[in-house]
Amino acid sequence: MEQDVLQIFSQGSYLILLGTVTAAVFFAMTALHELQSRHLDGLVYLVLAVFFVAAHFIYLAELPSKTMALLSDQPMSVWLWLSLFFAPALICLFILFGVFRLMFSSTQAGLVKIFMGLTLLCYLYMLGPNWPVDVKGILTLVYSGVWFDIGLKTAV
Repeated sequence: MEQDVLQIFSQGSYLILLGTVTAAVFFAMTALHELQSRHLDGLVYLVLAVFFVAAHFIYLAELPSKTMALLSDQPMSVWLWLSLFFAPALICLFILFGVFRLMFSSTQAGLVKIFMGLTLLCYLYMLGPNWPVDVKGILTLVYSGVWFDIGLKTAV
């Protein structure tokens, strides 16, 4: 019984951590776009991105050790954080924004975003589940650069 309750709360914790990273990346992208087009609204989005980053790391630091053990059997490092939290957030954002763009504005931009999200998903979880964590982290960093590059070029 204790193990079942611990798994439920650890999954909820993971979803909260993933949601805060996703929100931070979304607001950072929006802030960069707004600041690039010289709108002061970008500062508000930048503050929101910083808030979600801070909330994520505070929540991560306050997790009990049992919950951290369920999330990963390795000690937390930058590479592990990139592959555990940042990569799924990027995959979600690529696919959600791709579907939105595909349905409502630009077919080509939507297909590119969906393709990038699905290739990252395929690389990390189908082809490379046994890859070293630093390789997964580097791949995630490359895809995050692509996310910001595509987002700034295709923003309407």
